[in-house]
Amino acid sequence: MVQLTTPQPSRDPAPTVKAQKLAYLLFELPDLNRAETFLVDFGLTVAHREADALYLRGTGTEPFCYCARRGDQPRFVGFGLEVSAADDLQKLAALAGASSIHTAPHPGGGQCVRLQDPSGFIVEAVSDQTPVAPRPHRAPLDLNYAQQTPRVNATQRPPLAAPEVLKLG
Repeated sequence: MVQLTTPQPSRDPAPTVKAQKLAYLLFELPDLNRAETFLVDFGLTVAHREADALYLRGTGTEPFCYCARRGDQPRFVGFGLEVSAADDLQKLAALAGASSIHTAPHPGGGQCVRLQDPSGFIVEAVSDQTPVAPRPHRAPLDLNYAQQTPRVNATQRPPLAAPEVLKLG
């Protein structure tokens, strides 16, 4: 269990930029083959594979949502946040300890600034990633509610398969 080295974070009243959404998670794992088997069984799809990196995606338009790189120990490394424009990246690149704006080294490309939070985790701000075609996914099952019963005496048999992960968050 990782212990944060800083107090519980609070919201800044005047943030440098505002993230639009969580884009992806970054991990290091010793066995990428076992990780791939587990994550595909969990419902993700392999988006890209390299000798020392594995990228997985959901059924949405995000090019990937989970990156695992080969490492000695299994550990959480950091995450990517989508920002709205290159202007936001310029503001972040001006911060102490931030990288310059560079091409993101992940599927979907785009522009990226890499920072490190006070606990040592990597925070990548990304913009202009190229979306991918969504993968097909099944329609949601009908549910009955107190005031609505669209599924009267109709049996539902969801497929016996891995769940479909749409996206992070």
